[in-house]
Amino acid sequence: MFLWISCNGEVRFGHEVIFFKNLDLGGVNFKTSSEFGPLDMRGVFTRNGLVYKVWNVENSRVETFLNAVKSGYFNNLTKIKYLIFDDDQNCRGYVIPEGKLIDIRLLSSRDEAFYKMNERNCYSAWYIKNNKFEKLLNELIIALDKFGYIFLDFSPVNLIELDGGCYIIDLDSVFFVDEIMELYKKKRGSFDFFLSCFPIEYKEAVSEYIKSK
Repeated sequence: MFLWISCNGEVRFGHEVIFFKNLDLGGVNFKTSSEFGPLDMRGVFTRNGLVYKVWNVENSRVETFLNAVKSGYFNNLTKIKYLIFDDDQNCRGYVIPEGKLIDIRLLSSRDEAFYKMNERNCYSAWYIKNNKFEKLLNELIIALDKFGYIFLDFSPVNLIELDGGCYIIDLDSVFFVDEIMELYKKKRGSFDFFLSCFPIEYKEAVSEYIKSK
């Protein structure tokens, strides 16, 4: 049984905190990745209408994630229910409400032609005809200009419908623009791949923002 226990109502960065030590992680499938930094271990599980994402202490994305939380970047982009911390004050993940994957309409760009799925199970330059998504897309562009963070992992599995709106998940896939510039220098191919998966409007906004720096 997966448990969570509140830290006596403790709030950090505007969100209630729960203890990592009180999570039963038995059976959680942890995945490892070293694409953007040291070896990271991450796991996701769902319980009672909530989705938990947890990671190891060495997760290279934690600092940027917390800075984005503190700045208010996520306020109109997602619904963080809880932040997860351990006894050493390390952020070990977050909890969001469980939503429904949005009804995807994948289009190559404004010409409405479909692209085939490539070997990494993403779509090249996809776009969604969905008013809720268009509102989220506008909020992402506003947040980019205001806070300087870029949501890098645009994918159908990272967007949900909830409470009448559309929101991003996989929140540790947010990069500060300076990190993106470093990534572009070191791994241009990786960044170009992710950029190619952006909806055309967001791709153009990100490209222009980077050029302005």
